[in-house]
Amino acid sequence: VYKLLLNTLSLPSISTLKRLTHKFEMVPGLNDFLFNIINYEIKYFTNNVKECADEMALKSNLYYMLNKDEIIGFHQTNKTKTYKPAKYAFVLMARGININWKQPIAYFLVSSSYTGYDLQDIIFETIQKLFNVGLNVKMFITDMGSNFVNFSKNVNVTPDRPFFKVGENKIIYIFDPPHLLKSTRNMFFQHNLKINNNLIEKKYLV
Repeated sequence: VYKLLLNTLSLPSISTLKRLTHKFEMVPGLNDFLFNIINYEIKYFTNNVKECADEMALKSNLYYMLNKDEIIGFHQTNKTKTYKPAKYAFVLMARGININWKQPIAYFLVSSSYTGYDLQDIIFETIQKLFNVGLNVKMFITDMGSNFVNFSKNVNVTPDRPFFKVGENKIIYIFDPPHLLKSTRNMFFQHNLKINNNLIEKKYLV
């Protein structure tokens, strides 16, 4: 794509781009420079554009980052680091509700799924940072992994109270609808459903 654009646009050379991006430290965790970029990008957003909603498998691998004199690829939470090789990447992304925009904002390398207060600490701090740079976080969306189900229970999310609070701000919690459909399908394949005294079985679908 770069070579195609180079024929029509006056772009910096690849070596110049590499030299510039080399200054960006995209290390695991919450990177302040990313939030500074978001703060700059949304400076001229209208209020409705600022409304937004806040696991990927990896092959275990370690590599040495020369400029930081650090080995990357170990399990790392928001505040602690262990020397277990990471197997997953936990990625957080902000996405517009009224306008179609999205921005990855942080990633964490983990040896197993985040659970408990480590997960809660990351979610709360990330949402607070988004508020601090001027975004209006309305909801938090996840899949239905057991770690997120436990998180929803820890912050007292229920059908009658479908939100949790970060400071004084209400954050609506939504399980991703495609995962809800997938889970409903899986339950239907494993169990019979009873609707209005009628038994619905998998054999009828087959």
